[in-house]
This record gives sequence, structure tokens and C-alpha cells, in this order.
Amino acid sequence: MKIDGPGADGFTGTKLTIGYQIGYSVALTGATVALYSPGPPPTVRSKAAVRLSGVHGYVQSATGPVTIRPYAKVVTSNGGKVVIYVAQQQL
Repeated sequence: MKIDGPGADGFTGTKLTIGYQIGYSVALTGATVALYSPGPPPTVRSKAAVRLSGVHGYVQSATGPVTIRPYAKVVTSNGGKVVIYVAQQQL
């Protein structure tokens, strides 16, 4: 994610959150959703490049198609917020 444009220089005190939205048609009682990464934690490189790898997961006790949509949220120290969603994938 690259913060660019007017005022980008003032974009300080930034917090980055990475997550996944999981969707499914119907869940039975006790349904479980789990995501985990057995590999190394996310890495941040110069210019704030972030790389995730080895993320695994499962959905248990759900019926119908399951979709996953990764997202990244950036929040500045003054409360400014940007959320970017990646195209959802059907599993």
C-alpha cells in the first residue's frame, strides 16, 4: 500500500491492520472459522511494503459457498482512515 497524493507527507503515526472477511450462506450451531499463518510473521520492508505468506484456514459447519476477501486498513494519528479491499475469492 502506498500513501500518495496531496497531503501524503503529513500522513504520520500510521497503524496498519490486515484482515480477512469470511462469508458463507448458512452456519450450523457451533460453526468455526479459523485463519492462521504457521510461517514467519508479516514482514515490513523499506517504503512500508508488507508481504504475507503461508496463511491457512478453514470454515467448519457451514453450508454453501464460502468466500474470502482480504483487506488492509491504515489509520493515521489524527483519525484519518483508508481501507483497501482485494477482490473476493470463492473457495
